[in-house]
Amino acid sequence: MSDDAMINLPLRIERYHALFEKITNPVLIIDAQSNYVDCNAAALEFLECSSDELLKMNVHDFAVPGEDEREARDQHRLLWKHGGTTETKYYVHGQVKALELTITPATWRGQEVILGVGKDVTERKRVEEELQRHNRELALLNQASRAFTSTLDLDRVLATVLEDTRCLMNVAACSVWLLDSETGELVCRQATGPKSEMVRGWRLAPGEGLAGWVVRHRQNLIVPDAQADERYFNGVDQQTGLTLRSILTIPLRTRESLIGALQAVSYTHLTLPTN
Repeated sequence: MSDDAMINLPLRIERYHALFEKITNPVLIIDAQSNYVDCNAAALEFLECSSDELLKMNVHDFAVPGEDEREARDQHRLLWKHGGTTETKYYVHGQVKALELTITPATWRGQEVILGVGKDVTERKRVEEELQRHNRELALLNQASRAFTSTLDLDRVLATVLEDTRCLMNVAACSVWLLDSETGELVCRQATGPKSEMVRGWRLAPGEGLAGWVVRHRQNLIVPDAQADERYFNGVDQQTGLTLRSILTIPLRTRESLIGALQAVSYTHLTLPTN
C-alpha cells in the first residue's frame, strides 16, 4: 500500500463507518459462534437495546419462546456456509418481531463473519397472520352454514361447529350451554374434547359457575386460572378427572334474547377475541 493510501486510511475508515451508520435498514455482523460483533443504529433501534448490550449477546438470546432452537442453529450454519435470504423472528421485550435478512459471508477485522442486511417485516407478518386467522374464521362459518343447511339435527350441527371452533382456537375443549326456559338452568347441550360425553346434559343452577355468571351479566369473561376463581364450579372437574385452567366464556344471543353461553377451555392461557 502506498504512503498516500496509508495516510488516507483513517479517513476512508471514517467514511465507511459513516455510511454504515446512515443505512436505514438494520445491519448485523455475526461471528462463527453466533455472537453479535457489530451493528448499525437501525439494528439497535429494531432490537431495542444499546450497542454495549448487543455486543454481549448471542443471536439465540432473541429466540422466540417455544420455537425449536436446534432448527434455528441448523439454519444459522447453512447461512454461514452459503448465505442467502431468510426470515428471522426476534423476541424483543415480550414482542415478536421479524426481519427479512439477506446474509453474505464476509471478512471483518481479520475474522470470518456473516453480514446480514435486514428489512423489518413485522407489520407485514402481522397482517398476513390476521388474514390467515380471518380466512380460518370464514372457513369455520362456511362449515357451520353447510352443517345447518345439510341437517336439521341440532346436536350434529353444534358438534360440527364446536369441533371446528376447538381446532381454530387450539383449545382443549368447547361446549355450548343453553338456557332451559322453564327452570332457568343452563344445560350443556353439546361438547367436544376429552370426556365430553360426561359433560353433555350437565345442568347448572341459575347464576352457577362461570357460564351462569356470563349469562346473568351478559358479558364476555376470561379466567386465566379457574381453580383460583370463586365463581368457578368444579363439579365437572370432579366428574371427569380433568383439571382445567384457562376458561373463556361468551354469551350466546339471538336477535330477540340471550339463549346461553359458549365456553372454550384450555390448560394454558387464552386471549379474549375482539369483536
